[in-house]
Amino acid sequence: MVEDDGVGREANKRVQQPMLLKKESMGMKITQDRLNIINSKNNSKASFKISDLILNKPSSGTRVELNLPLQA
Repeated sequence: MVEDDGVGREANKRVQQPMLLKKESMGMKITQDRLNIINSKNNSKASFKISDLILNKPSSGTRVELNLPLQA
């Protein structure tokens, strides 16, 4: 698990809105593609989840959880 205490995804979208129309992030797609390969080769259920942290303000950062099952 990785936590970031930045402005959060929603606030970042508002700031980056003009750039988002031209830019497509490949990081999430590449990560999902790699997990799909792992799952198909090992018959496993590797996954990741992204959530917004909400503490004292509307958005207090982001959490990314990566679930990789152990192989015996």
